[in-house]
Amino acid sequence: MNAGFSSVHPGVCFTYYTVIMAFAMILYHPAYLASMPIALITWLLLHEKGRSLSGSWHYYLLTGIAVLIINPLINHRGERVLFFLGEQAVTFEAVVYGFTMMLSMLTILIAFICFRQAVDNHKFLYLFSSILPKTAFLIMMSMGFVPLLTDRMKQISIVQKARGLDMTEGTAVKRAKDGMQILKILISWSLEGALQTADSMKGRGYGIAKRSSYMKYRIDGRDWLIMASIAILSAITSIGLYFGYGKLVIFPSLEIISMDITGIVFYSAFCLLLLIPIIVEGREILIWHCYK
Repeated sequence: MNAGFSSVHPGVCFTYYTVIMAFAMILYHPAYLASMPIALITWLLLHEKGRSLSGSWHYYLLTGIAVLIINPLINHRGERVLFFLGEQAVTFEAVVYGFTMMLSMLTILIAFICFRQAVDNHKFLYLFSSILPKTAFLIMMSMGFVPLLTDRMKQISIVQKARGLDMTEGTAVKRAKDGMQILKILISWSLEGALQTADSMKGRGYGIAKRSSYMKYRIDGRDWLIMASIAILSAITSIGLYFGYGKLVIFPSLEIISMDITGIVFYSAFCLLLLIPIIVEGREILIWHCYK
């Protein structure tokens, strides 16, 4: 669906999600980190009703919960001891740190999903094929590899069930053997497809000269406005980060979570940065309904 924020120039989209992922890794404040996945999921719901998350959200949630649980078990720093697990202390600071790590990881994962929705394969190649043709092609194939393997696994499983190979029935040994056979077929199929793709790209001269594109993405006034907004709001957030806003001191003792007037200003600028795709998407939805 090439509408809303995904209709913005690919370079602008790439810049935006690069900035979001960078902030997800360097910000350590619950308010900032909690706002990021909420904003990203809201855009997905507006853009494609969350279909890209419908089949995988529970995996992301379980991964985040695992990070939240494991971190206090291996990180024993902090002054406020909640309880002892054997001889190891589980501290409140370690739990808070695990919570921030969980939010950071979930933000990066969801941001990748949003990026894939906003920048498809053609746009990705348009951005990087002239600079790094082989690397861009490999990255593009890697991003689509997981859903491709999932679809092929389903097809192979349906066919093999007719031959009596079923990973869901029988003893553990039988299920393991059937699973290995299906995995062998999947790997063979994937390698064959990779060789065919490589021969096809080589036959077309991919990477020999600078790649041209049949699609031209021109930066218009809206794109410049969005890019300027990203730059200004990112700069304000970075300035706030330099002065300690957006960071929470956790170790050795958790500081009090609070915001003064200056902190609210920096946080508001960061929220406006998060709202850029939502504003663009909402504006287009509103225009569509007005002229419908």
